[in-house]
Order: sequence, then structure tokens, then C-alpha cells
Amino acid sequence: CLQHVAKDEFLVHKNTCSGFTACRFCKHRVDNAKVAAHTAFCPKATACLGCQQQVSKEDMLTHCKDCHSCEQCQFCMAYLRRGSMSPHLCKCPKAAMCSGCHQHVAKDQLVEHKSTCSGFIACPFCQLRVLKTKLLAHTAICPKAATCVGCLQRVAAERRSAHRSECTAFAQCSFCQAFKRKACLKTHIDECPQAAKCTGCLQHVAKDEFLVHKNTCSGFTACRFCKHRVDNAKVAAHTAFCPKATACLGCQQQVSKEDMLTHCKDCHSCEQCQFCMAYLRRGSMSPHLCKCPKAAMCSGCHQHVAKDQLVEHKSTCSGFIACPFCQLRVLKTKLLAHTAICPKAATCVGCLQRVAAERRSAHRSECTAFAQCSFCQAFKRKACLKTHIDECPQAAKCTGCLQHVAK
Repeated sequence: CLQHVAKDEFLVHKNTCSGFTACRFCKHRVDNAKVAAHTAFCPKATACLGCQQQVSKEDMLTHCKDCHSCEQCQFCMAYLRRGSMSPHLCKCPKAAMCSGCHQHVAKDQLVEHKSTCSGFIACPFCQLRVLKTKLLAHTAICPKAATCVGCLQRVAAERRSAHRSECTAFAQCSFCQAFKRKACLKTHIDECPQAAKCTGCLQHVAKDEFLVHKNTCSGFTACRFCKHRVDNAKVAAHTAFCPKATACLGCQQQVSKEDMLTHCKDCHSCEQCQFCMAYLRRGSMSPHLCKCPKAAMCSGCHQHVAKDQLVEHKSTCSGFIACPFCQLRVLKTKLLAHTAICPKAATCVGCLQRVAAERRSAHRSECTAFAQCSFCQAFKRKACLKTHIDECPQAAKCTGCLQHVAK
């Protein structure tokens, strides 16, 4: 009112002055010109977020319920200006967006919501609910799933063995019953410890049935000597080294060892050694006789005789002759060499001939190379007789006629 009043009466005046108006929110009396400014910043009033009107803080909730420009957040219960709910929900501390259906739900109900949300699906292996769009990525790394190496599909780890029996990419080994990929089955059978490859028909058979199969397999033939069944392609090689067969030395045919003697008797390409009775190829007798353990060559007639008859043969062989001194039969060609060293012969010092040792004295009287000393009657070589008479103890030389006379 622009009037002066006593200071101590100023508060009383202010309550009755027409220039002041009481604030409808805080009841504080405010200058009429400043009522609008005070109301905008009154501590007991706030602006409605919807209609922007100033409302008492105590009556704000009642006002917002009736205000058509406001809406309430169902999660944090805050009132917002209509149309600003979407930005608020992104920041609401009590709300969260479901990544499956993209709807906002209460944070404390998010796990429960996922169990029924159509945007999520349970993993068929671990039952964990994951986004439908991420199910494939999850199953690829799911710890309770394994990849089938045949069809490359993911299956439950505990059903992996059972799946192989159903999987069209797998086939069961008929020998060890193991499931293998069809592309690897042939390689597996080649290396399977329960299977063996028949070299006759080139088929695989169970190891424990191999011998039975071998007896009936058309790819094998029984050896006619040892009856062992041999691969058709190796029959000739087996026959050549069969322990119960040997090659005939004459016709070179393979013959059973048991039937070899019978065969050689009838074979025109064989002949029998008369000493060891062995059968030889015709024409190879001469080399054989040189090595035959029961034959020896007579060095006199150069014929082969039995070793145990060699001594007897020498006694009648024309290639041997009896030594005239010791009667030992020696080769005719070696008789001269033998008589030269014969222990029962001696060399005559006169005629240098070999004579029997016991006839050496008698020979001197007959030998023309000896002469008898007329004084001592001793036989001396004619060339030495004159010297002997000069020295003879029974003779003396006459100094007159120079002739020797008996002493």
C-alpha cells in the first residue's frame, strides 16, 4: 500500500494490508506484484508435469490421478507427462525390457516372464530358455549337446551312441558292431581288428570264421601235396616250395616226397646211382659220382667202385701191380718210384739196381759189376778192385815183378 508503519507493527499490518496476498500453498503473504513469481518457486508447490499447473505437493498425487495430461508408470509408480512413458521406461530403475517380446516388465519378474514369454524357447538339451533367434548359436556350444560326426547335427550328449544307430549317415560295422560314417566304413573294415581280408575272393570275413571261409572260398585251392589251401594266384609259387613236395631232378616236375621213388623209377629223364641209390637227372651221373659219398674212383683203371670194395678191387685191377719186394699193389705208373723207396729193397752199389734186401749178398756173386778178390774172397766193384787188392790184408805186392801174391 506504500504507506509507512511502525516497524514493530509491520507484521500485524502485513496481515491486513490489501497490497499483500496470502500464497495458497504456503499461506505466506506475498506482495501482489510478486504473487506469480512466488507461486512458481513456492517450496510447498510444484508444477504438474502434464498440464504444467502449480499444485500443492500434498495434493499432487490426487491432481495427477484426475489430470488428463498425466500418466503413471506401473513399475516405479511415478507420474509422467502423457507421451513421455517410452523414454522413461528405458531409464526406469524398476523396469526392464524383455529381449524376447520387447515388452517392459518389472525387473524382479523378468526371470519368471522369460519362462512363459513366446520370444524365448527352451534348449532341447539343457532346457535353458534362450531367444528363438539365438537358439541355433546356443545349441552349437551347449555343454550338454554333442555334434554327430555323420550328419553334423547336434544331439544330446547322453544319446550320442543311440543316435548313431538311427543316423542315416552312419553304418554299423558287421564285425565289431561299431558305428562309423558311411564314407569311412570301408577304411574302417580294412583296419578292423575283428575282420580279415580274404586274399582269395578279396572279401572281408570275421577273423574267427576265416579258416571256415578259407575251406569253402573259390579263391583258394588245396595243395595236392600238403592239402593246405592256397590263394589261386600263389598255387604255383607254393607248389615250388611246398615242404611235402620236391622237384624231380629229371623232368623237373613237382612230385610228392612220398611218391618220389616210384616216380623216378618210371621217369625216363632219371637214372639211379648204383652206389648210393639216389636218382639223378639223366646225363648228370659223372659229376655225381665225383661227389657220391658211397663211391670212389680207382686210380688204376679210373673206374668208380663202391668205397667199401675199393681195397678188394685193387687186388684184381689191371692198373695195379704187386711190388716184387714187399708185394704191395701199387699203380703201374708209380712202380719205379715205389721200388726206389721200398723198405724191403736195397740198391746194389755195383749195378745200382734195386734188389731184395735179403738177397743183397747173393746178388753180388751174380752181379756183373762186382768181382771177387782172389786173396780175401770179398766182392768188390770192378772199378775199385785194383785199389782193394793194394790194400787187401791177405795180399802182398812183390817188389820184383810188381805182382800181388797171397801173403
